[in-house]
Amino acid sequence: MNETTNEQRGKILEIALRNVAFDGWGKTLLQNAIKEAGLSAEEGARLFPGGIAELTDAFSLHADQEMERQLEAEGLTLKSLGVGRFVGAALRKRFEVLAGDKEAVRRSLGFLMLPTNTALALKLTHRTVDRVWKLSGVHSTDFSHYTRRMTLGGVLLSTTLYWLVDKSENSEATWTFMNRRLIDVVRFSQVKEKVMGVFTPLKRPSTR
Repeated sequence: MNETTNEQRGKILEIALRNVAFDGWGKTLLQNAIKEAGLSAEEGARLFPGGIAELTDAFSLHADQEMERQLEAEGLTLKSLGVGRFVGAALRKRFEVLAGDKEAVRRSLGFLMLPTNTALALKLTHRTVDRVWKLSGVHSTDFSHYTRRMTLGGVLLSTTLYWLVDKSENSEATWTFMNRRLIDVVRFSQVKEKVMGVFTPLKRPSTR
């Protein structure tokens, strides 16, 4: 995509996120966002040929890209944190990126949970967790490649559901919940010994 196309798609997504509480997450949301952006229906179809499913894809990708950009901007690196803490920091950063668009997350999640959208939901989840693992420096291609992504995908989904209803200050309850779920990821990781105990406030189990 050229720069103009990316800018137009970004503008439509921005408008859609602003209007989602009124329009819901469906065709009307995209149609109204295209119109508000000053574009024709034909131009909108060119920018989002996949319709609302493609807007959902764009929303998820935006969150992934912002997660990575902010990790870099804040100096949160694999070298400074280690694998385990980096994975936790990456997921937390993605939720923080989305904090101002909770209603959009809620509505888009409802859309993704429809049986007809299962393939899209799996695609977006895999893309996010794959990005997190690659940023963490884990590039294995054996069976653990799939188990890591499956378990981290489960953490992402369960934490999203918890985060959407979390009323605690600064979402502290969500981070505690997420850290506990990350134990499952550690169990499947070949780097278990390196990361066990680094998910604050997780500790090594007593041997007594």
